Amino acid sequence: MQRYMSFSDRSQLTHLRRTAYYVQRAIANHALREAATHVLLQGLKLIYREERAASHTRSCLAKNLRGAGHFRLDRAFTQEQCRNICSYLLEKRLVDYHGEHESFLLSSVPAGLSIGSYPLDTVVNCPHVMELANSPDFLNMATDYLGFKPTLTDLSLEWSFPTDRASTSIRHFHRKPELGTFEILVYITNVDSQNGPYVYVPGSHLERIPLHLRDYSDVEIARNYGAAVVITGPAGAAFAIDTKGIHKRAPSVDQPSLVLSIQYSLLPYFLDNYEPVAYYGNKHFDKYVNRFLIFHSDVVPYPVQAPTTVDT
Repeated sequence: MQRYMSFSDRSQLTHLRRTAYYVQRAIANHALREAATHVLLQGLKLIYREERAASHTRSCLAKNLRGAGHFRLDRAFTQEQCRNICSYLLEKRLVDYHGEHESFLLSSVPAGLSIGSYPLDTVVNCPHVMELANSPDFLNMATDYLGFKPTLTDLSLEWSFPTDRASTSIRHFHRKPELGTFEILVYITNVDSQNGPYVYVPGSHLERIPLHLRDYSDVEIARNYGAAVVITGPAGAAFAIDTKGIHKRAPSVDQPSLVLSIQYSLLPYFLDNYEPVAYYGNKHFDKYVNRFLIFHSDVVPYPVQAPTTVDT
């Protein structure tokens, strides 16, 4: 999970990033956002001189995601791979990023804590995670949906713990405003309707984005949209969402649940403080795709490198 940049930082670069974020936020109308995204795509293609054609199969998938805002994918991990991930994480420390930033082990979760996330260096070196995020299927899907070769802008492994308290914003319906962004989510544990499922409001990604972002109550969602879609599945199940749509991760009632989130974008999230971490695996991933998250002997972090063709 990425950390937000400090608003006390008065450097010129920070000022430019804040300005870019609020300019983007001001484009609220759906048609204007589509036009702005088209201009952005043309700019990226002009700068990097790269344009990838999408296959018919991937175009059909992207069409479905554009219509409803969410789409179920084939299983991303096997049961054994999910067990490998959970075993690796047993001795890794989590952080309460939504609270006091307290560090703890899975065996000693603080009382009342509802959400725990692993630091980025733990996530990128977790078995199977980087291979999946950089898989040809996922990168081709992201390229087709976004219209240009994607950049990984967030990668997180997040536990939802049973608790009576549900004070974090992730527990409430919300939306993200960024242009050209979507997420693929993978359940690492079995997730049913009572234990941390994602809930999505179909079609809400096509609405005007409000200038002032806020949370939405369950009552408001039911009144204005009717029933939202509760996405459940076994360990390894995967689905994609357009993050401009209204969504939430429901609380866990009986059992903790673990979700991998992979966020692909056209641009970096302007308010995130990107600090690439070391990747110790023996795989070599595309420089452009991974530049904000990892550095490796063959992967150079920020500043931006020109995109290269994804191996397929």
